[in-house]
Parts: sequence; C-alpha cells; structure tokens
Amino acid sequence: MTKSSTRLNQIGLLFVLSILVLGFQSCSEKPKEKEETLAGSNTEITSSQLNMTTEKIYGKEFEYDFKDYVIIDLTFSSDTALYWIERTSGTDANEKINTIHLNEYKTLTSWIEHDKTIVSLYSDFSTGKTYGYQIFDDGTIRKLIGTIKLNIKH
Repeated sequence: MTKSSTRLNQIGLLFVLSILVLGFQSCSEKPKEKEETLAGSNTEITSSQLNMTTEKIYGKEFEYDFKDYVIIDLTFSSDTALYWIERTSGTDANEKINTIHLNEYKTLTSWIEHDKTIVSLYSDFSTGKTYGYQIFDDGTIRKLIGTIKLNIKH
C-alpha cells in the first residue's frame, strides 16, 4: 500500500467516524435557547445558539474559537473554497475544500493544507459548536473542540 493510499484511507476512516460520532450526538441534542457549556478534554467552552442555516454562511466571516489552542477567522466562499486567518500569528490561506451538508444547519468540511496537514471540521451553524481533527504529516492527530460566532468586528 502506498503512502498516498494510506493517507486516503485515514481520511475516509476519519470522515466515517466523525459522521457516526456526531450523528449519535446530534440525535440526542435538543435545541437550546440560552448559553451552554461544552466539556472538552481539560477545557470548558461556552457557546450560544447561532441559528443560521448553511445556505446563509457564504461570504460572512466567522470566528472559530478553539479554546486554549487558536482563534481563526474563517470565510466560506462556496462549498469548494474558504479563506482563514489565524488571529495571533496572522497566518492565512485560501483553501480548496470538500463540503458535505449533513442537514440544513450542519456541515462536514475537509481540506489539505500546504504543509500536508489534513483538516476535517464539523460545523453546527444552529448551535454554534464545532468539532474536528487535524492529521499531521507525521501521523499525529489533534482533536479540535470549539465555538462558532458570526464575526461582526474582532
């Protein structure tokens, strides 16, 4: 098996696992009208309901806040393109992405960054929650848990 096909198998497996885990979670979730706390690995994340359908996300800037790790301002141009900028370092990129619409509020988006890091990002634009994974070229994986806010000014 080549390194390339192994990488594709990892991506496929990650998508399947993400969809299964998030699917089970979303089945048990009920919409909430007030602020709630997400329990993460040694991190608490506060989010509020975003109440936005995926058809309204294009061209708007969102704050993706992965507590204790990074804050990214992210703009979806379409289901195949997005722009992000990391607030602290100013690192930015235009990414070619693949997007799966899970329903009218939730997406699963993936891309491969210039350094070959694979990013898989679940976004719930109803609740303002995001979960994902970064798979680095050396095979290590970072779990991402965060919140999404519409970015008016930062």
